[in-house]
Amino acid sequence: MQLLVGRCPASTTLEVVVRAEACADLIPELSMAREFGRALHGAAPVDVIGSVPGRWIVQDGQHWLNRWLELTGDTENAAFMMLTACRMWRFAATGEHSFKTAAALWVLARDPSLMAVRQARSAGPAR
Repeated sequence: MQLLVGRCPASTTLEVVVRAEACADLIPELSMAREFGRALHGAAPVDVIGSVPGRWIVQDGQHWLNRWLELTGDTENAAFMMLTACRMWRFAATGEHSFKTAAALWVLARDPSLMAVRQARSAGPAR
């Protein structure tokens, strides 16, 4: 992920540059790293990574759902998109991050008739 955080020597203002096109998952990844990360050295992630507002994560998810609507023929990534959509739904509804498989089970508990979710789960590991 490409994130530049810096400060010019003569300034007290931080410069933050995010290259979103190269870091598509930066917002939810930072939130998950803050919540679940472990420091191998130094301060804990919760002490170095600021809180990520849930609305940012939901908005990021909405962006990707809209983008994926254009990819109806992308069978290679269909399971990944479906399982990630389950994660997005669960986060939007509960504010909880989860693994893709756990999110799929959460979705199926709400609506067992969603065959596309069942198919995505059985397709094997999704990136």
